[in-house]
Amino acid sequence: MPTGQLTTSVAIANSTFNAAITKTADHQEAYEVNLPIGTVEASYVQTTTIECVVTLTGGHGLSTGVYDVYWTESGVKKIAVGCTGTLATNDMTLNNADSQDNFPAADPGDMVICEQVLINTTIDGDQVQMYGVCPVYDNAAETSDCSVDFHDVSSNQITTLRITANQPSVWWDGGGPANPMTGNPITHCHASNQSVAQAATIKILVLEDATP
Repeated sequence: MPTGQLTTSVAIANSTFNAAITKTADHQEAYEVNLPIGTVEASYVQTTTIECVVTLTGGHGLSTGVYDVYWTESGVKKIAVGCTGTLATNDMTLNNADSQDNFPAADPGDMVICEQVLINTTIDGDQVQMYGVCPVYDNAAETSDCSVDFHDVSSNQITTLRITANQPSVWWDGGGPANPMTGNPITHCHASNQSVAQAATIKILVLEDATP
């Protein structure tokens, strides 16, 4: 039967321990998808708290599509997921997000827009025994985030994970927190990469059991 294992090594205050969590189930899935780099703003104007216009440097190569938007305000990470991005030359109007923080009144100076990448999946969140999701970069010093937005067949959001480079988001049955993937079966995800310097590989590993 398929088996999943999560291994942890902790070292604090001159004391260490290692632990391993193992789950056995009847079904497993693994998805590995490349995510291209994002595009940083040249300038920004808020239209409303849920709409903005991002001006891009010429030669950006983008087109009208669905985008995630990353920025910071007073050191706090912000995001708008699943925006409709309508391009007119170098001006991208962004609105109709699936979920979002309010767009800032002032130009944050670091806004990055990233076209979403579609990942078709067959995940039944109610049967998940263990999962791990991680954006992997060649440069271990990368600090950007990736977003993975999980949807059902009707494109309803099930959950959204924002994950820092090379730092996995993990869950296992019996680990304490509630399973964020429960609900309707997940038929597809939309993922994006905040980094403007490095492409990422998003890895989604899922262990499921129909008869736990």
